[in-house]
Amino acid sequence: MNSTSLENMQENPRFANLIACIQEVNDFRSEKNKVYSLECIVIMAICAVLGGANNCTEIADFIANRSEYYMPLFNLKDRTPSHDVFSDVFSLVITHELEFWLTLWLEGAIKEDVDQVDIDGKVQRAYSSDDPLCVVRGWANKIKMVLGSVRVDAGSNEITAIPKLLEQLCLKGKLVTIDAIGAQKNIVSKIRAHGADYLITLKGN
Repeated sequence: MNSTSLENMQENPRFANLIACIQEVNDFRSEKNKVYSLECIVIMAICAVLGGANNCTEIADFIANRSEYYMPLFNLKDRTPSHDVFSDVFSLVITHELEFWLTLWLEGAIKEDVDQVDIDGKVQRAYSSDDPLCVVRGWANKIKMVLGSVRVDAGSNEITAIPKLLEQLCLKGKLVTIDAIGAQKNIVSKIRAHGADYLITLKGN
């Protein structure tokens, strides 16, 4: 993405904030072989995932099938990125670093529209039953969007993952809801420290 394209996108405040956040992420690719900027790859991937893509091949296909839109948007001269390009970039980017900055951008973009954050655990589909991907996520029901997620470490449980997730989220002035597993002193203390209220469902035992 050249400077002209960046300047055009930065006229939109939300795009400008997104680009600024992506630029904080370390790009470990060699400058010699870099054809597409990190901003270009990440923004394309976000659009494709929002459009239903689940992996790098589907992301590349999504963008290629809409090349008449994405090539002018990013001033691409020859072609859109292949699935190998997306795969190579995301294999080099530090995942938690990218997630942190994207979460920061997302919360800045929607903070006025969210008054309640629901914390719950989910098992991601497409993983084997022998090694499931378990995550704790912050869900904004009002806008139907995940605000952040943290993987539950093997041999652990949601109690250890929830505090990590709370550190990612902008909770000031919001209501945080959790099921009974969140009835822990350190969890409610962290919620209050962020300037939020909490509602926890308790069990009879």
